[in-house]
Amino acid sequence: MWRAGPFSAYGWASIIAGLFCVLLALIFASLTSVMPRSGGDYVFSSRILHPFHGWLEFVDAGDRQRSWGGSYWGFNTSLTALPLGQPNSMPLLAVVANSSLWPLWFIISLGGVVFPFLLCPVYINFISRMQLAWSLDRQVPEWFGNVSERVRGPLNAIIATLVLTAIFLFFQSYKDLPTFLATTGHKLNLAGTAFPIMMAILTWSLPGFNAMLVRWRRPDLVRNAPFGKALPWIGLAWLVFPVWIYIFAVFKPIVNALKGGSALTYLETNGIIDAGIFYLIGIIIYFIMRYRAVKAGVDEKMLFTEIPPD
Repeated sequence: MWRAGPFSAYGWASIIAGLFCVLLALIFASLTSVMPRSGGDYVFSSRILHPFHGWLEFVDAGDRQRSWGGSYWGFNTSLTALPLGQPNSMPLLAVVANSSLWPLWFIISLGGVVFPFLLCPVYINFISRMQLAWSLDRQVPEWFGNVSERVRGPLNAIIATLVLTAIFLFFQSYKDLPTFLATTGHKLNLAGTAFPIMMAILTWSLPGFNAMLVRWRRPDLVRNAPFGKALPWIGLAWLVFPVWIYIFAVFKPIVNALKGGSALTYLETNGIIDAGIFYLIGIIIYFIMRYRAVKAGVDEKMLFTEIPPD
């Protein structure tokens, strides 16, 4: 393991990633202060860049949510089981290595079990609010944006999110998909190595472009934004992080894998075809809704000039 001073390579990677995340936090803090509306980054991208960018960015944000704790819970059968048959999880291995630290790893394990149940309502909340913003902008039918007085939230959007989640879970669990949409086991591969990474590319990159271009595209929106004059430089500095990651950790391995074996098999088993299908579905929906809005006489230029109502 490479070391530099008191930290290993992983330690330095965490520190560097943390510093870059501070830049992302500054971008969101500045833009949110002048556009504090449901929909978050969708609102920023649709007002600064183009409605199409905002729509497609949150198509990938909504579709990439997945269970990150599969290997901990023992779902990843490719990991070698321990001698007594237990799942190959980090806390269990750590206790085997040093049994005196079991209370610490028990707390960490408990957090790992509980955290997804705490995180899922957050995802449901943010995805449903995203649909509310889409509805206000005529990007999806008005039905998704109906706010229930009883729950004080977009109940239809919440139900739609849960139904779509159930569909994804079904096809991830049962062998009911053709091979070109699935792994060799005919299951939907949303947990493939490349799927969440490919679906996150716009979510990671567009905040940087928003920060770089907002002073030229929409100077009226950031006239009083905190550190507004520094936003282009903050956005440029942030983009170094995702561009570097995607070139060397995503695109280069994909290109090498395609050269070394069956391209179609690799694209299927790593979820890349699934990601492309989701993007295609999002593009089709966008143009259908745009056609409907034009037929209804909606002035889209004026619509996306204004900030959505609170």
